[in-house]
Amino acid sequence: MKANIARNASKKRQVSHHKIVITGSFNHFSTINNENIYSSEHKPFEEDPSKSKDSLLKRKYKEEGVQEEGDDDKKGFDKEEETKDDMSVWADWLRFLKSKDAIFHAFSPEAHNIIRCGKGVSPRPSLDRSIYNKHLESHAVKEYPLPASCIKYIDAVIDSEDLIKFKKEIKRLTSGVEDGEDEEAFDFLEDIFRATYKAYSSHQDIGSSEAVFNQLFVYPYLEAVARSVKDHKCKADFIHGEVYLDSMTKQLKSLGCYINDKFQYKADGLIKLYGIKKLEILLLETSGPLNNADKVKINFDHHKGTFGSLALLKCIADEFSFASVEKFKKVKVFFVHAAESQIQLWSIRFEPEGIFDFWRETFFDIKPDFEDKLDALPRLISFCWTMKSLVQEAVDNIVALREEHNIKMAKYRYSSDIPVLLYDIINPIILKLTKEEDSIGMAELGPFYSPPHD
Repeated sequence: MKANIARNASKKRQVSHHKIVITGSFNHFSTINNENIYSSEHKPFEEDPSKSKDSLLKRKYKEEGVQEEGDDDKKGFDKEEETKDDMSVWADWLRFLKSKDAIFHAFSPEAHNIIRCGKGVSPRPSLDRSIYNKHLESHAVKEYPLPASCIKYIDAVIDSEDLIKFKKEIKRLTSGVEDGEDEEAFDFLEDIFRATYKAYSSHQDIGSSEAVFNQLFVYPYLEAVARSVKDHKCKADFIHGEVYLDSMTKQLKSLGCYINDKFQYKADGLIKLYGIKKLEILLLETSGPLNNADKVKINFDHHKGTFGSLALLKCIADEFSFASVEKFKKVKVFFVHAAESQIQLWSIRFEPEGIFDFWRETFFDIKPDFEDKLDALPRLISFCWTMKSLVQEAVDNIVALREEHNIKMAKYRYSSDIPVLLYDIINPIILKLTKEEDSIGMAELGPFYSPPHD
């Protein structure tokens, strides 16, 4: 039973004023309360023998006043009930999630108050389109322009006629730069261009394996991002290979669900802040070789990374628990998904309404041929620069969170009146998926994309 606990879903929620953890397979449920394991009176998933195995892995939200399945009118979210007081899109989402009479797959983001959105991302299969469009319109999207001083040097590299000149222009990139003149930006760009040169000049079969995909088109860019984040003595570094996600391990241990290393979450890469409590702020999942089209594998990895990202966010909340929700909601952690011929960058953060904002920040279409560089390289540079800027911003916000935590913790040092802590407020699902047991129906869960909007 403990093996099932470690491998499957673990969720800590308030149900009828009891904190519970849902564990085990979706054919059996138990809860952990005060370190005792017993059968739950609250069964959030309903089984119907007449339904397929896939439909058994779906969740119904039944609230008082919500129509039962089978009623004639199944519109889910009744837009006529909107009032002038519902100004926040997050309030709209929360009401939608609570009132929806359709069913969610057990592993869908929506089943766990995660709203997946972003430019080019479809609301399919579960989200209300009108709220989704409102979300897109209201969501702040920040631009991260390159320093103007870099542009002519970038153009010189991109406009190179062949690989020999391409390599020479890369060497010239930082040679004429004076100290302090956007030096770090030039260093970062040099790292990116050197990685592209390695890919362009490689003789390997680029579609032969996941390892080749990572080595040529993924790892070098994440290493460059980690090296570029130097402020606050954060000691950021990128670790690659099958690495244990310590954030997931910590959360499983805190729930009493950890068994041993065999059942730990393994990521394809991590950016870790060794100077700030060894916090993990970015995880990577790579779904097979370049151009792999296995939708079950791709969508499974997407959901695995989604829930893994929640563990990252929860660990930050636990570490700096005296800080305010207002400060915490600015903190983002990141999920990079390399799949098919794209690299996707997603962020996730907490909203005070109790919803997690899972947003596709940007993406990059990999074009491995040198002949495509005029189109591909400007997009790659924009992608990497945006990722670098977002990670740096996240570190800044984590440092601000730490400072507020330290100040408030000192204030309550000798007080028995402790405020409500982030540790108690931020309680996402802690869910470790395994492909062998949990990939059923994943191909239908999305994400789905709208190419005209990419």
